This record gives sequence, C-alpha cells and structure tokens, in this order.
Amino acid sequence: MSPSDYDRIIIYQKKDYDRIIKNIERGEARISCKDEIMKAIGKKLDRYKNPWLELKIQYGQNKGKLYNEECLLCCI
Repeated sequence: MSPSDYDRIIIYQKKDYDRIIKNIERGEARISCKDEIMKAIGKKLDRYKNPWLELKIQYGQNKGKLYNEECLLCCI
C-alpha cells in the first residue's frame, strides 16, 4: 500500500469510530434503562405473596385495554 492509501484508510476508520462509539453508548443506555425497569417490576411483584391474584392496577381514563397488564407483569 502506498502512504496515501494508508491515510485514506485511517481517516475512514476515524469516521466509523465516532459512529460506532455513539451506537455503543446508545445501546448501553437502552440496556441500563431496561435493567432499571425490570428491577422496579421485580420490587413491585415482590410485595405480593401471589401477584396473580393480589396485583391490582389502577386504570386511568382509558379503561379499554386489549391485554391484561397483570398477566404481562407476572409473566416477566
């Protein structure tokens, strides 16, 4: 390789490096957020002996749900 080819490769890698680091940081933030949510759900479910029967979720104005949040939480 000539020196000019080497310089182009280094510059190209530098551009990719910044983009890759940004993607990694974004992915780590998502993982951290998911972990915090799972811990909060775990704490909520630990309050009940049998969350399948005891867990109640207070609904707001939109009561028409197509799924059951209690079931979704207990399945996690």
